[in-house]
Amino acid sequence: MHVYDIIQQISLTSSRNAKIDILKAHQDDELLKRVVHHALDPMLIFYIVKIPPYNENRTEPASQLNWAIDQLDVLAKRFVTGNAAQMHLSNLLSSLCFKDAQIIEMIIKKDLRCGVSISTANKVWPKMLLD
Repeated sequence: MHVYDIIQQISLTSSRNAKIDILKAHQDDELLKRVVHHALDPMLIFYIVKIPPYNENRTEPASQLNWAIDQLDVLAKRFVTGNAAQMHLSNLLSSLCFKDAQIIEMIIKKDLRCGVSISTANKVWPKMLLD
């Protein structure tokens, strides 16, 4: 199951325990764990306020989500800033399928839009994030 689909499934429930149960059912999914970590870690900053325009028409991914998350290091480590950072993110998002691009947007915005908080994530992956 794609990480995007798992997050959508979590967003459909308002019960914290149900959210935890869904996450626990997928707790061995390293990509999901990485997405949750990058999206919720307050110490990981990407220095982008607004998502730049990008080509949303891609159906087949040219790149994969794991690779795309690696590319966010360029922003977090400030290797590129300003317009260059916006262009980097635009190119990155344009190279992804819709679901992967949505995940990257959630990570940049620091909001998975499903009601999962640091404390919820720590119930599934103990001590993954500092409260």
